[in-house]
Amino acid sequence: MNKFDKIAGYASEKKELSDICKLIKSYDEFSERGFRLPRGVLLCGLPGVGKTVLAEALIEESSIYCEKIDFESVDEDDISDYLDERFKEAVKNAPSIVFIDELDKFVGDPGIGFHELYDMSATRKILKAINDNVCDDVMVVATINDKGMLSAALTRSGRFDKTINVPLPDLEDRKAIIDLYCRGKDIAKKVDLKAIAKITAGFSGADIECLVNEAGLCSVLAERRYINQEDFDDAINKIIFKSSKKFKPLEDKDKDIVAVHESGHIVAGLMLNGDNVAGASILPQGGSGGHVKIAQCNRRIRSKNELINQIIVALAGMAAEKAFFKDEEYLGSSSDVEQASEMVTDIVTSGCAFGFEYLLKSDRDPFTDSGISEIRLQKVENKCDEVLNDCMLKANELIESNIDLVKKFVSALKRNYTLTRDDIMKIYKREIRKRKIA
Repeated sequence: MNKFDKIAGYASEKKELSDICKLIKSYDEFSERGFRLPRGVLLCGLPGVGKTVLAEALIEESSIYCEKIDFESVDEDDISDYLDERFKEAVKNAPSIVFIDELDKFVGDPGIGFHELYDMSATRKILKAINDNVCDDVMVVATINDKGMLSAALTRSGRFDKTINVPLPDLEDRKAIIDLYCRGKDIAKKVDLKAIAKITAGFSGADIECLVNEAGLCSVLAERRYINQEDFDDAINKIIFKSSKKFKPLEDKDKDIVAVHESGHIVAGLMLNGDNVAGASILPQGGSGGHVKIAQCNRRIRSKNELINQIIVALAGMAAEKAFFKDEEYLGSSSDVEQASEMVTDIVTSGCAFGFEYLLKSDRDPFTDSGISEIRLQKVENKCDEVLNDCMLKANELIESNIDLVKKFVSALKRNYTLTRDDIMKIYKREIRKRKIA
């Protein structure tokens, strides 16, 4: 078993890195034919997705000399000398790799944001070290959260020739990662790991590791030998909602409003997205009184209907408030409306879902860019209003036609304050069975 086989998921990314390893091991062959290794490999992705683990697997599997750059151990005044020493060591032991973890902590493009200590001078020093030392048999491997943080001077060809984007794990990757971290643990047979993978869309590999560990701790505290579904539900609740069931109770009126609002999101999520509702809470967090976690599809390409449904779910909290409190208006829906408006503007102006006549350049703010005619802007604004109003009408209709189900969730939330995915699905399935019988 090679080093990549020990990493769960990320088949395509591991294949790319494995191919680089094969090239490294065939160095003599391809160098004789006049070819060279990539000068630099950049692994990009959000924190926790596994960039460092993948880079370390590349280094270990390649079985060549590696110099690791550790900026935090060096004073600012000594960076140039430090880099020169490390790169010279790499050249001396070539073929070799120079590894820089979290490169964007230390270098960045001015005006975008970069490490306050090293600023642009670090970029110049890195560039000098690469230009002076990196040759055909020395490769620089670096990890970075956002490639856009780097100066273009670092990302051009001849510096970092290859970029490997490491995304958040998709459903299959999450299944594999969950299986990996559950391996060797005492997991109850009734635990549905596939369902857990489904509702953890948006989780990084690090988040999933934390989830499994938290579930294990919950089982220990409950004095259970096996980790059961309740332990995973509690762990998901703590990670998603950043809260346990210990809280300061809401005032009765606030509890009513928040429970109704969140129940609207739950019902819309269930009716439009199937079983992707991961949990709900009316535990206050930050400026929000409650939360519903809906595992969104993390495919890069999504249909118009999927995006419209997402907007309807965002507006369903307001729709539920209108259904229950009639003419009373509360300000708790303002963030939902803002989110829905942003989504509407995005699908109207940056895609062709509603026609080319509304399409605007993606790098422009559609409502402030003076390069766009007033007539066109007004047309776009009218279309956005039309789509938003239509989504609001659909949200109202959805809530009104499922009012009994909304009431069930309101009661459950007021009683328990937190609902796990299992709690939600039990209530939902009971209601669906009743409808079929009726």
